[in-house]
Amino acid sequence: ILSFDGVGNVNGVYPPDTDGDVGPDHFFQMINLSFAIWDKQGNKLYGPVDNSTLWEGFIGPWTGSNDGDPIILYDEAADRWVASQFAIEQPNGKSYELVAVSVTGDPLGEYYRYAFEFDDFNDYPKLGVWRDGYYATFNFFDQGFIGSGVAAFEREKMLAGDPDAQMVFFGYFPGKFSLQPSDFDGQMPPEGAPNYVATMNAFNNKQLEIYEFSVDWQTPANSTYQLGVSLNPGFFSIELDGIPQPNTSTR
Repeated sequence: ILSFDGVGNVNGVYPPDTDGDVGPDHFFQMINLSFAIWDKQGNKLYGPVDNSTLWEGFIGPWTGSNDGDPIILYDEAADRWVASQFAIEQPNGKSYELVAVSVTGDPLGEYYRYAFEFDDFNDYPKLGVWRDGYYATFNFFDQGFIGSGVAAFEREKMLAGDPDAQMVFFGYFPGKFSLQPSDFDGQMPPEGAPNYVATMNAFNNKQLEIYEFSVDWQTPANSTYQLGVSLNPGFFSIELDGIPQPNTSTR
């Protein structure tokens, strides 16, 4: 077991949105605008460099952007690395989720690059690996919060570098905030299992809601997103400023 320094807040972004994942031979860490890669002995092999390095030469409205909110995942079933960050409010009026999938299991090698388009600012992206897709959730803003949304990216084509990889999207859900997609580790989910998306319905019935996202890549219009189960966690309050902190008067 090793402990070593990762990437500091080299870009001075607050919060730095520290994120990382581990593969068989590497640790890959991203912060809001930069990333670095180590071997599993703690030796830094690359970086820190701008996250946009992963999309250099991938030309589009997002070219030159390095907006952050990154996610890095190791897809253990495919032995690939999946990195993402957003490119928001571009000159064409669109925002994008940029996704890079390593061509091999080596995070220092080449990447297939993708950009998925949205009409509004796709804030707070979260990403999960599933059998039939990479699933993502967002909070969308236009001046203020306008709703959450869920997307599935076509994993099979992305792993092959197919530029025609599709996205299936559901939203907006103005009463839901900060949805979380499921991400598997260990045994792959069974064939046909939906991706489970969780949210705390804090503003209405105070239920923990688990939604089921089933995607049909042959006929995307047949894809479904629906409530699977609603769980009552007991009483809670969403007010955070009244909680005492030990040895301080700050709440």
